[in-house]
Amino acid sequence: MITFNKSPYPSKTGVGLASRDPPKPTWNWWDDLPPEEEDELIEKLAQDIVKRKMGLMAQLTLETISPVSKLGANLGMTLLGPYLEFFGVDKVTALFRKRENLTRLLDRIDELEVEKSRKIDEAKKKRKEKNKEK
Repeated sequence: MITFNKSPYPSKTGVGLASRDPPKPTWNWWDDLPPEEEDELIEKLAQDIVKRKMGLMAQLTLETISPVSKLGANLGMTLLGPYLEFFGVDKVTALFRKRENLTRLLDRIDELEVEKSRKIDEAKKKRKEKNKEK
């Protein structure tokens, strides 16, 4: 199937205006995210939050907004959809439409915090053992 690009400029593949590749499915901001993308985004958000040492603050904030998360996400996407896309937070807002995603994010943050504290405790024990040997 031949599709034509609307742009008058040649495509990145160098084919020009005609391309034989089928168009890639795109995500529209009014749709829910695909499950794979939800998982990837939850993992990325949780890693960033824990890396910046904001786990407790994020957990408090997310627990506080959880009753109105769907309303806020829908309202935000309706009123500010194009602007959110410009700033790159459209997918995060779409993620919060489902309350179970919020719960999954909280669980993942908690898991990463526990894992991080366990690693720190192990490192402290190793340092104490080395100091005792000296």
